[in-house]
Amino acid sequence: DFVPVQFHDYSISQTNGDVMHASRHARLKDFTIYDSVQEVKNREQEELATALRLHGEKVDDGYEWHFEGECPIVAAYDYDEPCDVVILAVRMDKDGDITFIGDEKNDRGNEHEIKADDIFAGHIDFIISEIG
Repeated sequence: DFVPVQFHDYSISQTNGDVMHASRHARLKDFTIYDSVQEVKNREQEELATALRLHGEKVDDGYEWHFEGECPIVAAYDYDEPCDVVILAVRMDKDGDITFIGDEKNDRGNEHEIKADDIFAGHIDFIISEIG
């Protein structure tokens, strides 16, 4: 995850105005995208919570939305394996925790809860666009 990178600093010579190499130093650069992915997931979950408050049905101090007809399909880790999941409903409890009722696309008939963090970053937007 960490890669050694050489950084070079340049400056302008005061005597002739030319660009000159001032220094070189090395350090480890973190190239992981984990923090960026988590930021996208958190922002999507906040947007979903807002959509549920605006358009969802109030149930037990929380909100629900049930999809009818063509349901959104997202990529998610279901039973620790990546797969396509048909989202049938979404719920948010009074504490703001979001869960989904889904069914694996290629193994229908086994509806179960899926946690928000199990859905791939960028895919909750497919659900948000179907609410309201």
